[in-house]
Amino acid sequence: MKTPDGAARLFWYARLEGNWDRHTSKNRSLLGAQTPKMLNFPDGRLHGKGTGLYRQCLATAENIAPDCILSFGQDGITGHMDHIEIGRAAKKIAKRLRVPFYAFALPPRFAKDALERLKYRRKKGTYTKGGVEYEKPNVFVKISRQIKLRALRFHASQMEGNKLFTGYPDYAVKALLNREYFVKMKT
Repeated sequence: MKTPDGAARLFWYARLEGNWDRHTSKNRSLLGAQTPKMLNFPDGRLHGKGTGLYRQCLATAENIAPDCILSFGQDGITGHMDHIEIGRAAKKIAKRLRVPFYAFALPPRFAKDALERLKYRRKKGTYTKGGVEYEKPNVFVKISRQIKLRALRFHASQMEGNKLFTGYPDYAVKALLNREYFVKMKT
């Protein structure tokens, strides 16, 4: 999707679950972005052959002609297999389109014990067996704390009751609300 400042951004929502339409609509409005293409894949079933994920995402990306692609890296942030699979497809598409690929990352200090905290928040889905190795971010983007808080509140999966970041240490919350972290990946 193109933002008002002309920067190209491509977001893929691989499923429509619950109120995703409403949530993405609110976030779009908050960010001033256009309507994302919803691919409507079922939760927990992106991994494996035959899903059509790569083909549909490639068609979307070719239509949008992004300047870069942002997605999950090999850790999927939480180890969620859907995140890992969409990241694999996105990286492959970035290579094909010859555009930079940036993977979401965690603040470096938080990454040391993040998986245990993130596992606690898991409600459903299919997760990788074993551990997750987090890559060290090499791109840092300063963000508005207020806008990030508003955007996160639109996603029930990020909330515990009406609280965000339950059980996260203060240093992690501060880091997560002040910057976005990425790893510029080789494609």
